[in-house]
Amino acid sequence: MTLEHTPRRVATLVVVGAALLAGTGCNAINELTGTARQQPTGPVVTLIADPSGSTKRWRPQFQQDARAVLEATAESNGTLWALAASGNTLGEAGWQIRDVEFTATGAGGNETLARAARVEEARREVAPTLQTLVGRDTTGGSDLLGGLAQARGVLCDAAPDRERVLVMLSDGAIRIEDGVDLYARPPLSDRARTRLIARLRDSGEIPDLSCGDERVRVYLGGIGRVSNRQTAKAVLDLWRDIIAATGAELVTMGSRLRLAGFPGP
Repeated sequence: MTLEHTPRRVATLVVVGAALLAGTGCNAINELTGTARQQPTGPVVTLIADPSGSTKRWRPQFQQDARAVLEATAESNGTLWALAASGNTLGEAGWQIRDVEFTATGAGGNETLARAARVEEARREVAPTLQTLVGRDTTGGSDLLGGLAQARGVLCDAAPDRERVLVMLSDGAIRIEDGVDLYARPPLSDRARTRLIARLRDSGEIPDLSCGDERVRVYLGGIGRVSNRQTAKAVLDLWRDIIAATGAELVTMGSRLRLAGFPGP
């Protein structure tokens, strides 16, 4: 299990009495603590949080949503990666929470006890760091498409028997160099969206999330949080088309995160 707080600096997390340095593999927890564990079989989950100023009012809700994702991942014997997609996601160190495996087993092989143990460990050891990550502010805007590209590297490298999940908590606002502002001047027609996505693909901004035959399942929360219904619809339509262009499967999207169909027991 590795949690990193700042690039190029070692972060320490106490897990069941064991001090783990950044870069230590998750399997080291088993050796250091003696906790009964199993290999992770649940989903590989990447969580992307938007730290830009436009989402500040929604941060408390995003923190609740992130906690729900954490607990669902832990209950499902999954693995969590998380980052705040600040203004230059690809140029920065990337994942602030990386490769955290929830693998505790229950006494006598009791899976109900095992799920409870994994959720309790997640709440105690990971939730505080995740809440800080999701609640952080940045003055440099956000890089949501860069966040999708970072997620590709994790999800497409996952073992073939693991489900792949991407969760993004954001209002979906993206700004493009020639003046396209998704909330101030959203593309309102199918043709305008098609042209915009073609430009993004040509410039390498649309990552391939098809991952061969193993499709990524996407959950978007916070998208379309605006009073103008036409603008909200335009933002939702564009993100629906962006996810389709990546080759991933959009499961749910809206102003609130919904985890319907999230992998798990």
